[in-house]
Amino acid sequence: MITASSGGIVVVLALLVPVMLLLLMLALDLFEDLLFPSPPPPTPDDKPTKQGDSHDHGQQDT
Repeated sequence: MITASSGGIVVVLALLVPVMLLLLMLALDLFEDLLFPSPPPPTPDDKPTKQGDSHDHGQQDT
C-alpha cells in the first residue's frame, strides 16, 4: 500500500498560499470598480463654491 508522507500536506498548503494570494490580488483589482464605485462627475451647471484654504486664517486675497 502506498502512503503519502505526513508532511506532504503541509508542503502543498505552503505552496498554495502564495498562489491564492496572487489570485486574490488579481480578483480585487478586477472588481475594484464594483466594490468601490467612483463618485459621478459634477454636472456643468453646478458652480464650484470657493472654499478658503485651511492655512489662510481668514485673510482675503489681494
